[in-house]
Amino acid sequence: MKIFRFLPNNINTGATLYKDMGVATIPDTALLIQKRPFFIPDFTQQCVAQLCVCARINRLGRSINERFAQRYYNADEMCLGVHFIAQDLLKELQCNNKPWDLAIGFDNAVAVAEGKQTMPMSDSLKATVVLNDMSHTTMFTRNLLCNEFDHQIAQISQHYTMKQGDLLLMPLNIELVEVHIDDHVSLLLNDQPQLAFNIK
Repeated sequence: MKIFRFLPNNINTGATLYKDMGVATIPDTALLIQKRPFFIPDFTQQCVAQLCVCARINRLGRSINERFAQRYYNADEMCLGVHFIAQDLLKELQCNNKPWDLAIGFDNAVAVAEGKQTMPMSDSLKATVVLNDMSHTTMFTRNLLCNEFDHQIAQISQHYTMKQGDLLLMPLNIELVEVHIDDHVSLLLNDQPQLAFNIK
């Protein structure tokens, strides 16, 4: 299984968030097993969480045309997830023009709320990450995310064979949330609980 994490250009926000995106591949050991806590790694003093929408590839394919990309994942099964990043290490790697892998692909860096509920068909969806008692909310549309997944699947399948089980992480337009030991994180979609776990 591969995890593809799409990375927006830092200058893009709002309507231009998904313009000229990059992609990073993350090892499957980065996937946090559900119901387990997330342990902040010893090598970071600034661990932040990025809220994402996640989709699973459901068939084998390569060099996929964008108009057929929707056949390679089930939009109803898209879900929320969170990607933890060692922000201080990331800045150090960026300053030294080194690969980002150590800062974004460490063990248990990705938590996904799979199998909780069907992604609503609504034109306007609300995604919320709750850190202890503080909520951070953003709005998005299902069609926008599907269109972007279709485009990115077409792009990355020119370079990688897409296999059943591969996970795609699309960031949402929301601020990064710094986490600390003893915090509690919850993800909600339209105010419905999706995933909750502790930070250790």
